Amino acid sequence: MDKTRRDGGYVLVYVVVVIVILCILVPAACSNSLQNLKAQQASVERMRQLYTAEGRIERFYAEIEAAALPERKDYPKEETAFNGAKGAFQEILDNADAGLLIKKNETWTKEDGKTIWHCVISAVSKEADVIVAADIRTDISVKIEPYWIDDEPNQEKLWSYKITSCTITYESYDISATAGNESEEVTP
Repeated sequence: MDKTRRDGGYVLVYVVVVIVILCILVPAACSNSLQNLKAQQASVERMRQLYTAEGRIERFYAEIEAAALPERKDYPKEETAFNGAKGAFQEILDNADAGLLIKKNETWTKEDGKTIWHCVISAVSKEADVIVAADIRTDISVKIEPYWIDDEPNQEKLWSYKITSCTITYESYDISATAGNESEEVTP
């Protein structure tokens, strides 16, 4: 009997040591798991921000590409028809804005009786910590033609414009991220 009491004491010491070790290891393992979960949630949130910012740029691109400028008539001068075409495209840009910061760099050239409008649109989308900036080049071919009321040459001469082609391409596409608590003002 004496031997049983000594063995029972050792078992109790082993049980206490195991419980102490578990009390130390379990919180450490739980803390590590919690940190991994937080990092995973932050990664998912950053990806959501990225996709939202990219989606705004893509929607802007698609709306410009899909918007067809109608043929318009009844301009008294060639220059006013030309300005009418520019104004119609500007209206498309304004309607497709989607909350982006927009800056335009535009040039117009005349080639073979057609007016080609080269417009580079810098669009910046900021969603929390993610910034997506794209330079979108739009080449619009505008044909400005005279016509006469009632198709008689002696009548009043008016002008019309017609879009003959529209080509849109990306010139640059940049993605950046800021630290979560930094505030940064973004300009295109």
